[in-house]
Amino acid sequence: MTSSISKKITLTLSMLALTLASFPTLSSNWSWLESSPIEAFTDSDWVKLKESAREVLNNGNDGDTATWINEDTGYSGSITPLNTIVNNGMTCRKTKFFNSANGMTGSSKFLLCKQEDGKWKVSP
Repeated sequence: MTSSISKKITLTLSMLALTLASFPTLSSNWSWLESSPIEAFTDSDWVKLKESAREVLNNGNDGDTATWINEDTGYSGSITPLNTIVNNGMTCRKTKFFNSANGMTGSSKFLLCKQEDGKWKVSP
């Protein structure tokens, strides 16, 4: 595995899970990353995205949108919790991510659940 692919996988897991947890449902096929905006993200883009995600997931209402922009790269995105449920005693939020980088845009939706340690993780 090249270091470029390894970095993409690590960064993607960080964004999706907002932790270093694995994401087994996608581990066998990473082709969805190709030609997506997140493949162009820098470390500072990830910092901005994760800060915005944590803020809206912890403090926002369903339908609120947090936006981020990295003035250094020009890359940007938004995070919108769509609805909140309780799943196995954990607060979970269906969340839409939209990102723009390097002339590409993309969006995805994930169910994120707040763990005991306060971190948000993609629900299997």
